Amino acid sequence: MKNKILKIVFLCAILGATTAQAGDYTDGRVYIGITGGVYGLDDDRRTERQTTLWGLNVGRFFTDNLSFDLEYTRAATNFTEEFIIENGLRGANGIYTTDDISLMGRYHFGADDGFRPYVAFGVGAFEYRHMFGERTDMSGTIGIGLQSDFKKAGRVFGRVEASYRYVADDRSIPAVSSYTDFMLRASLNVKIGKDPRVAQTVEVEAVVVDGDADGDGVPDSRDRCPNTPAGVAVDQYGCSLDSDGDGVPNSRDKCPDTRAGAVVDLDGCEVEAVIELKGVHFDFDRATLKPEAAAILDQAAALLADHERVMVEVAGHTDSIGSEAYNQGLSERRANTVRDYLIGKGISASRLSAAGYGEARPVATNDTKDGRHENRRVELVVLDR
Repeated sequence: MKNKILKIVFLCAILGATTAQAGDYTDGRVYIGITGGVYGLDDDRRTERQTTLWGLNVGRFFTDNLSFDLEYTRAATNFTEEFIIENGLRGANGIYTTDDISLMGRYHFGADDGFRPYVAFGVGAFEYRHMFGERTDMSGTIGIGLQSDFKKAGRVFGRVEASYRYVADDRSIPAVSSYTDFMLRASLNVKIGKDPRVAQTVEVEAVVVDGDADGDGVPDSRDRCPNTPAGVAVDQYGCSLDSDGDGVPNSRDKCPDTRAGAVVDLDGCEVEAVIELKGVHFDFDRATLKPEAAAILDQAAALLADHERVMVEVAGHTDSIGSEAYNQGLSERRANTVRDYLIGKGISASRLSAAGYGEARPVATNDTKDGRHENRRVELVVLDR
């Protein structure tokens, strides 16, 4: 009989574990606990009415509100002196021992705010042992309690519970078929292992920390071009798209369908021989670069870097003011100034030659101030590709 009852209890525990669904409150961890308290025995047992109990339990939350525990409790007392005298049992061993194994369910109310009241219910196998023999019967338990988490989402929590236990026993004492005992007990429980939700939170926070400084949709940790202008389309690495592969980003490519391998100017358009450096002009009788020329020459250097097989001549020019001989030398100095700048930006000197053409190749009239300004220029002439 005893083994049959225990099998029923364990079967109930397995069914409860496999059918319950985990919710936000549960973290999936199993907990173990110890119990201590007061055990009040039914008067019909003819024992001392009150004694202590202790126990062990193992359990788990299966939903936000529902937990199940497999619990073992033990209590020991003595038959009353009156009962021993009535039955002529002086000198006999009057110890009365009880053991119970129960599957206990607890339904908790409210949110996880530190304290949660609950109702308890369970079934089990109750065994008693005394001078008249021993027996195992079914037991049922109902009660109310209060659970306290000592630290929110922590590992340790406690319970205080008052409950009644019904035991179907028609053999222990003549003319008595069942007993109702009272328990007032407290338990301390510890969850086993780490909370899996903690690791998940850390991972999410790590992703949030990775920003996107230039707002191009590519995280800073993967952005190879961290200063992309706003609104420019980028590739997976955060760099401006260059659909035709000519080295000029789509955002400023005026000829987006240039043929493969073509030499292009700063606007991304194919050129036959000359790459104009619009904006690279010189003051009268000067061979030094103006501040605004640097940005244009930087683009030219990037373009040459993308086309490593291209050989160019840096051609310098002047307006018509002054002697031809003087202007020839001035144009050569201007050409060398630009060549030196490009070399400083990483372009191999073997790919760059410099030549001056003086005032011989104007692109505008020398009769106006604006025209002379346009003629004081430098160009890149493609020699070989």
